[in-house]
Amino acid sequence: MGSLQNHNESIYMATNKPILLGWEKGIPSDIISDFSSVLNELSIPYLAEEREQRIYNASEFYIPTLVGIFIASNFFGGIFKEAGKDAYVALKNGIVRLAKNSSLLPVKIIKAGEYKVPDTSDYSRVFSIYSETVSGTKIKFIFPGKASDAEYFDMIDAMLKILEEHHQGVKNNFLAEMIPDRRSLQLLRYHKRSWELWKPL
Repeated sequence: MGSLQNHNESIYMATNKPILLGWEKGIPSDIISDFSSVLNELSIPYLAEEREQRIYNASEFYIPTLVGIFIASNFFGGIFKEAGKDAYVALKNGIVRLAKNSSLLPVKIIKAGEYKVPDTSDYSRVFSIYSETVSGTKIKFIFPGKASDAEYFDMIDAMLKILEEHHQGVKNNFLAEMIPDRRSLQLLRYHKRSWELWKPL
């Protein structure tokens, strides 16, 4: 997992933009442009980066999904505080559309080695959201493989509230209590209507 972690961090640390939108080559451009338009309309600085297709030697939950967003710590400073309620809802709806449209994309599984990746999964191999704690620990939010618009909205709303409380220093906030201060990527999954720290076997 070390090489993967270095790969992810090289992307994250390459920009001081509040949001990074990344996707694998071959993703339909309309999926990407729709979310880019939302960010432009809201005047949120971001970096858009297309990456080449590649093979990863790691657990499927640690590899980048086909489409992903990285929300940096500085998003929760001026931009988040200055955004009005309507802008905040518009951003969440934009993320919902990105998640929903991405979930419709087909995924081809290539199996190799002793431990086979199952053909199906309860969790999305296409879309995820990354962020970081105030100490710099990277987090990956893992979404269900299928969900309704309302379910996606609830997940994303809960995720942003967790991140907001953490970066605003709310006492005994979820991330401060649950996420260890480590360099390794930490996984959070949406399970039974809430986010939880997850360590897959």
